[in-house]
Amino acid sequence: MEVTQVSDAEKVTITRRVELPKFNPEDIASVVGPSMQSCEKNPNLKKLPSLRKEVISKSWRSFKTYDEENGGGRNPGKIFVKLVKGDEEDSDDQKLYADIQCESEEMYKFIMMHLTKYQDSFKKPVRKNFHTIYAHLPHHLIPLMIGRGGSGVKSLRTGAVSSMDESVDPGDLEKCEKSFLKVETFSPRDFVDFQEHVSKSEKSDFVGWGLTEEDPIVKVSVSSMASIPAFKNFIECLLDVLSQKIPEMIEKDKGREESRGASRRRDIAECEEALANDW
Repeated sequence: MEVTQVSDAEKVTITRRVELPKFNPEDIASVVGPSMQSCEKNPNLKKLPSLRKEVISKSWRSFKTYDEENGGGRNPGKIFVKLVKGDEEDSDDQKLYADIQCESEEMYKFIMMHLTKYQDSFKKPVRKNFHTIYAHLPHHLIPLMIGRGGSGVKSLRTGAVSSMDESVDPGDLEKCEKSFLKVETFSPRDFVDFQEHVSKSEKSDFVGWGLTEEDPIVKVSVSSMASIPAFKNFIECLLDVLSQKIPEMIEKDKGREESRGASRRRDIAECEEALANDW
């Protein structure tokens, strides 16, 4: 759909809005992709698809190639491409559009070519979700939580997944079952700041009734490729599982300590009896 086309003796300014039927309007942030500034701060973002990389840069390159083959010397002018959603109040216009502005008909066609290719090749990046859980657990029990060959961690995952909502997509359940859990010791530099940070963060939680500064703390780092709603449900269930498992581990450890203490007292009593006996 053409909006305006203004021309004078020196140049042509083309302004058009075109529909992008193969893009989902809900994916607009992923289609636009990271900015150049963000990529400079984090080079890993350069791997993600972006409008700048897939359309604007490639349109410039196509124009340059075309111009070189036809004598050279032409100025491609400025390019402006902005994605906009349709009228959210109009149920018939839940679409995504591109507002295009350039200074030649050739450039417009190159932009359209690369927009079409971008639509055909675009795959929404799968983003990993992260969450951190803090709990009171004596540090010598960490190997028990992890289990031989990771069996303890696997049991925690399975227990959480089995409690998830029935409405969760089976693919998400499988991704939650494959979530990565890392268990390690944790010592906050400032306990008050640490408590405040966890209480305010949407990506961290305490297990149980909270912690005191004297408690040994373990950190359980969780990451998953599941969707955000499924991952949130998984974390809720994992918190419930940990709330049950950790007290059980502590109680069992106390029982073992008491048993070891009783056995040692018997051994000492036997030693004293042997030494006191007039053999």
